[in-house]
Amino acid sequence: MASVAALPAIAVAALKTFRFEQLAKWWWDKYHALMIIEAELKPDGSNEQDIKRQVAKFLSEHYRKWPGFEFDKPPM
Repeated sequence: MASVAALPAIAVAALKTFRFEQLAKWWWDKYHALMIIEAELKPDGSNEQDIKRQVAKFLSEHYRKWPGFEFDKPPM
């Protein structure tokens, strides 16, 4: 019975430790930003260099916001 009573505390601790909401937001922001940049790409590739610069700039800024653990690195 005591183990059942401890389940809510374990769940709260896990949610605070693993930061699921912040990780999901990080991935969602990355997805949407890259979709916007992809939409700007012209079919003939005439603005390919500009797009590459935009992607590189966005990724370098976005990876600094990784909400993982201190020792954890963002996935590439």
